[in-house]
Amino acid sequence: MAATTYIQAVRSMIDRIEETQMNNILEAARIVADSVQNGGMLFGFGTGHSHMIAEEMMSRAGGLIQAQGILETELMVHINETQATYLERLPGLAHVYLTNSPVEEGDVLVVISNSGRNAVPVEMAMEGKKMGLHVIAVTNVAHSKGTPSRHPSGKRLFEVADLVLDTCGEPGDALVSIEGSPAKAGPGSTIAGAVLVDSMMVEVMELLAKRGVTPGILHSSNNDDKAGALENARVASDFARKFSERQVRMQLRTREGLAD
Repeated sequence: MAATTYIQAVRSMIDRIEETQMNNILEAARIVADSVQNGGMLFGFGTGHSHMIAEEMMSRAGGLIQAQGILETELMVHINETQATYLERLPGLAHVYLTNSPVEEGDVLVVISNSGRNAVPVEMAMEGKKMGLHVIAVTNVAHSKGTPSRHPSGKRLFEVADLVLDTCGEPGDALVSIEGSPAKAGPGSTIAGAVLVDSMMVEVMELLAKRGVTPGILHSSNNDDKAGALENARVASDFARKFSERQVRMQLRTREGLAD
C-alpha cells in the first residue's frame, strides 16, 4: 500500500536525521540559547510551503515565546501560487522583508527552503548575516547540490548559512513511486523540517533551564488550565513590552534607510 510505503519512507528520513544531524541540531540549539539568554530572539522565514515550518516555531503549545516568524503572504501558495513562485525567484525582495522586520544584531534567523536555490531565501540568509544575525538553514542538501542556484551570486542556501540542518530528504521532495505516474507522490520536507526545528527548540529550552534561565514555554490554550493561561498571560505581557520596543526601533531604522 502506498500509505504504508510513505510512512516507512518518512520513518527512514527521520532516522537519517537522527543519525547524521544531531551535532548540528545541538549546535543550533546552543546558538539560539545563547541569543535568548542575552535578550535576543529567534525568527523563522520560508517561502511557499516552507513558511509552515516558520509558523511551526511560533505561538504554539510547547513553543518558545521568543520565537517569531517573518511571514510574507505574497510568498505563500494560498494567496496566488503562480505569483508566489515568481516572487521567490526575484532578487531584491529579501532586503525589504528583513529590513521591515524587528530583527536585531545577535538574533537568530532560521531560513527554510527545501531546494535552497531560489533568490529570496538565499538572499534572506545573506542579508541576515550582514545585519549581524546568526543564520541557520533548513534545507535538502542532496536536492540543492543537484540544482543550480537562481540567485545572481550562484550560491545556494546551504552555501551561505552559518549552520545547516539537512532534511535528509529525496531530490524532488516526494517519496513514493506510483504505478503509471511519471511523478512521485508524498512530500517529506514539511515533516522533516518540523522534526528539525522542534528538536532544536526542545534542546534550547533544556539548555536555558540548565543555565538557570526560565524559558518562556507556552501552555496550550485549549486545556482549560487556568494556571497555564495565567502563566501564558504573564510571559506574553513581558514579551509584548520588549517586542513593542523592537518595533519602534525597526520603524526608526527603516525611515532612516528611506532617507538615504
